[in-house]
Amino acid sequence: MAITDTIQTIEDALEFVNKYGCVTLFPLKRLEFPNLFSAIKGTTEYKFSKAWLFADTLALDKKIHYVKYISNKITLISLDLLPCFYNLFGRDFKPTSPIQIAILNHLSEEGITSTKALRKELQITSVYESKEFSKAIGILWSNFKIAVAGKTEEPIIVYWDLIERWYDRDVLNNDNCNTDKKQLIDNILTRVTEKINWISKTKLKTLLRLY
Repeated sequence: MAITDTIQTIEDALEFVNKYGCVTLFPLKRLEFPNLFSAIKGTTEYKFSKAWLFADTLALDKKIHYVKYISNKITLISLDLLPCFYNLFGRDFKPTSPIQIAILNHLSEEGITSTKALRKELQITSVYESKEFSKAIGILWSNFKIAVAGKTEEPIIVYWDLIERWYDRDVLNNDNCNTDKKQLIDNILTRVTEKINWISKTKLKTLLRLY
């Protein structure tokens, strides 16, 4: 079910994310899934630039959450669904490597920090350490433990913060999402399938990592 050329403003983009609850920034391969790029009206170049602009602006204004999640692609999540994902993945996440622990400790003590500054603070110098550092950032991000808290262009510099500090407590402590794992999964699937009804619940469960 193609969703194309409907978005013209950032308000339209926010409405789009809130409608579906969970969308990707760009199209997925071999699966029709709501994505911001396709939904923007305009040429390919225009759609590309606006997709990034709308996603970055809405995320940094804390009107949506953006995370590398579905198929390891940038995913935009509505704030009503974010607490369910956070409680399912981030709240009880246990770091599994020293570098994950070091990143979390630094952000806890120092607050918002750029990727570049984190590398310097943690003394990341070798190729191996750099790969492990990037892997750790990816794991913490995709498991709703850290959030993008800033971004500059040319050169692109990303800033990070603990997700618990980036958002107001009320955002993550939604009463509908303070429940057990099975109910959290049901809540997410029910919300997403309200509008994305052309994909089976079984396939969505796998796509959204709701194991």
